[in-house]
Amino acid sequence: MPHAVMYVMYISSTMKTNVLVADDDMDVQQLMCDVLEISLRNVKVERALSLPVFWSKLPAPPDTPWHLVVLSAEYIKEEPAGFMERLAAANPDAVGRFVIVGTAAEAADMESYAESAGESVKSAPFLVKPFSLEGFEELVKQICGQ
Repeated sequence: MPHAVMYVMYISSTMKTNVLVADDDMDVQQLMCDVLEISLRNVKVERALSLPVFWSKLPAPPDTPWHLVVLSAEYIKEEPAGFMERLAAANPDAVGRFVIVGTAAEAADMESYAESAGESVKSAPFLVKPFSLEGFEELVKQICGQ
C-alpha cells in the first residue's frame, strides 16, 4: 500500500490560511468552519455545497492557494472515475492537502473507489462522521503546519 505523502505548508501568522470546505451537509460545514476560525489565526474559508461548485472553486489563483481542502466522500462517490486526476489537473497543490470526510461505511468504500478515483484517495486522511472537534482541529493544524 502506498504511503501518504503529506505536504505541510508553514504559514506565517500574517499570511491568510485559505481553506475550501466541500460538503453538502450545511450543519457539518458550519461546524467545520467554526472550528477552523477558532483553530487558525487568520483564515479564509470558502464553501462548496455541491460537486459542481467544488470544481468551480478548486482552481485557486497562485497568490491564494488552498492550504487545506476538506472534501465530502459523497463527492468522490458521485464521480469516482478519474477524480484525483481531475483534482490534480485543476489544482496540483491541493492533492497533498485534502481531507476526506464521511461515514464509516464511506470510509470502507474508499478502498474500492481508489481503483477508479486514483490511489491518493486511499492515502488521504479520512475523518469519520461524527468526528471529534479535537481530532478535526489536530488534523487541520497538521496539514496547515500550525
